[in-house]
Amino acid sequence: MSFKNIVENKKILLLGPAAYLKNKKNYINLDNYDIVVKINKMVEKNVLQSPLNSRNEILYHCLDINVPNGDMPYNTKIWLDKKVQHVRITHPPITEYYLKNIQNFIRIPAQRRPEHSIVDSSLFMWINRECKTLPNAGTIAIFDLLSNNPSKLTIRGITFCKTPYSEGYKEEIFYRKKTKSQHDHDKQLLFFSKFYQNNYERIDIDEELDSILRSYK
Repeated sequence: MSFKNIVENKKILLLGPAAYLKNKKNYINLDNYDIVVKINKMVEKNVLQSPLNSRNEILYHCLDINVPNGDMPYNTKIWLDKKVQHVRITHPPITEYYLKNIQNFIRIPAQRRPEHSIVDSSLFMWINRECKTLPNAGTIAIFDLLSNNPSKLTIRGITFCKTPYSEGYKEEIFYRKKTKSQHDHDKQLLFFSKFYQNNYERIDIDEELDSILRSYK
């Protein structure tokens, strides 16, 4: 089954790792959605309030292992145990580095990892070009999901790093780093803000992201 067949005409809930999703007032009824999508370390870390940790149909993952950057090795056994059905690889093999990450993943025996697919290279390059910076996995997930025609995309807990991550999502070494990120979050937010203005009927965002977008108009 193609990734489009998985997503098309489905009600999709995309969850990010923002700390405010642990607040009980941000209750989300998972029964309202056909598919729940998580990003990178969220399945392994259980960083949301308990009900939101229970479903993980699709996991967008960059497959990057970079311990000095706080990106520790991923664990596909945990993904299977948490019932991840499909891994969507965010960075296509357009560089040797991305290709190596994908090859390392594929070397894991098939029975020890979920099925997978890769974001289309042309879409990735379009996002990269329009954002004018290397996009985060969350940004890639938003535009990749929309390109596969869900009936509705609901986004909760993604603020383009304008609010804190949930405790434990990033390793402590990440917060001690002094080097500048290769992801310019302001550029990604500006691009999403312009896109959202023309596509708001397809996307449901939460109060936190809506408030942030208003400051970018």
